[in-house]
Amino acid sequence: MKGPPIVQQWFEGCRTAGVSGFVRLALAAVMFWLPVSIAAAQASAVAAIAGWAWTAVRRRSSWWLREPLWAWAFAFWVVAALSAVFGWRPAVSLPKLHRAAWFLLLAAVPDSLPDSPAEREAALWRLVWALLGGCAVALALHFVRLGRAILQVPPGVDWLFWIYHQGSMRTPQFHMVAMLLVLAACTTGAWRGPRRAAALGWISNAAGVVLHFKRGVWLATAGGLLALLAAGCRLRPRVAAAVLVGVAALLCCPPVRSRVCDAPRQFLGRGGRWELWTSAVPRILEINGRGYPFGLGYGGMKNYELRHHVPGIETKLSHVHNNALQVLLETGWAGLVVWCGWMVHWLVRAAGDVHRGSVAGAPPTALGRGIFAAAIALLLNGVVEYNFGTGTVLILMAMLMGCTLALGRWRSTEPAGAGERSE
Repeated sequence: MKGPPIVQQWFEGCRTAGVSGFVRLALAAVMFWLPVSIAAAQASAVAAIAGWAWTAVRRRSSWWLREPLWAWAFAFWVVAALSAVFGWRPAVSLPKLHRAAWFLLLAAVPDSLPDSPAEREAALWRLVWALLGGCAVALALHFVRLGRAILQVPPGVDWLFWIYHQGSMRTPQFHMVAMLLVLAACTTGAWRGPRRAAALGWISNAAGVVLHFKRGVWLATAGGLLALLAAGCRLRPRVAAAVLVGVAALLCCPPVRSRVCDAPRQFLGRGGRWELWTSAVPRILEINGRGYPFGLGYGGMKNYELRHHVPGIETKLSHVHNNALQVLLETGWAGLVVWCGWMVHWLVRAAGDVHRGSVAGAPPTALGRGIFAAAIALLLNGVVEYNFGTGTVLILMAMLMGCTLALGRWRSTEPAGAGERSE
């Protein structure tokens, strides 16, 4: 992995590349803004998709239409559209179908890479650097938010509860992915920058994971780290010892210890996830079975429907804290089958990139391992959260899937540093 490129050279390269350079710059902007600003990330994604669509039409690029990963995404959108039309409230569901536009990032990422193999690899790492930059800004902003919160605890409110309230469900997932990508580069010898920069990268993002106090992200991060080890990454003894000491120190902190100890009670208690899954889900499925084979409608669930079956839930909650169950309720069994096939195929492709890179010694081995671990972590977090329904996390998934397709286009028979992009 090479260090961050000089800004002037990067912009000059994008300028000389024309619209394709603009698309690459917009994709990097997407990764930068994801942890910082939803509006800016979506605007950058729209710009990247529009620019890529223009170049794809001019080049008559169609190889991505034959990609199974794209076929799964398109099939899911079709089922989601059917659920919106035939669901409980089309007026609410139909406007949500615009999220399908983010699926186009699956094709925009690999199809906009430069022709030179070295430049293509550098372009992929540039997306990683952009995400690291965005996470650094997001962490700084969160430190400011926590500082203000500590100094302004409302009367009668427990300070620990108030600190937990400052956390975000979305942002720590970006820190998690960034940390896994950095560790993948460091533990495979692909990091070419200063060691201090690498340490700062994974430590700062680990802090971002912890300081949002989301237990689902903590468990997902642990799963992602195990996936890195399974993919062939090896921690040095000193690093492993430092990680263990850090975990032990965190467990001694009252806020962290409190969140861990409260997990079983909140999970099984009134209004918790277990009650949602065992009470609300079966009853809504029973209603769907009376005339809604495609579910209640994509993005069409309301809080009062859940509250009718589980009175103790939060007043703003409009999902059941689980990707598969929410997809089942909104799009029916057809949607669940397609969604599961889509996610499993992504994991298989990501694992294939790890295997091919390990066998052939291809340059993107570290990226393949990092993306595989990130996919595992995001899907694990989706067991206790509906992160697939969060716009920015959905964009992140689409970007990572695009990177998976890009890595798969490196031929396993090529020597390191060689490759070509076919149309």
